[in-house]
Formats: sequence, structure tokens, C-alpha cells
Amino acid sequence: MAPALPPDTRLEVLAVGSLGRKPASPAYFRGDTRVKIAAQMRHEYEAGATILDLSRAYGRSTSSTYELLRQAGTQFRRRGKRSEPHP
Repeated sequence: MAPALPPDTRLEVLAVGSLGRKPASPAYFRGDTRVKIAAQMRHEYEAGATILDLSRAYGRSTSSTYELLRQAGTQFRRRGKRSEPHP
């Protein structure tokens, strides 16, 4: 699991793009901003968010969200519905 990013390293655009808030701008993330957003997305994905959740929260397509997560070195879960844990 990715370590949590300290609040002081998060960009303003990350706070706007977090789950449950309006999508972030600009249309494209580049350079250091892209790396930080990808790390934040990875952290949220590994905490349980789906690619669809992240793509909606950050205003990206699912394929560009997947690509950002892949570039961040994310270990992806299997596709499909989450199963209930066995008792």
C-alpha cells in the first residue's frame, strides 16, 4: 500500500479532485503535477476506490485514469464485483 501523502505535499488541484468533489482542472496533468496526482490516485485506489470512482472524481476517462495508475506502479485488483469475505 502506498504511504499517505502529507497534506503539505498535496497540490490544490488534488484537493479539488479528491473523491466526492468536482473534477480537477486543467484538462491535462503534466510534469510534477502529473506525478503527484498519480500518487494520490494510487493511494485512493489502494484504499478501496475503483477506477470508475477515480475517473469521475478527477474528471478523467477510465483509460487515462488506468494509465496514470499504471505509471504510478499500482498493483491492480482483479476485475468484477467484490466478493463477500467467507466466515
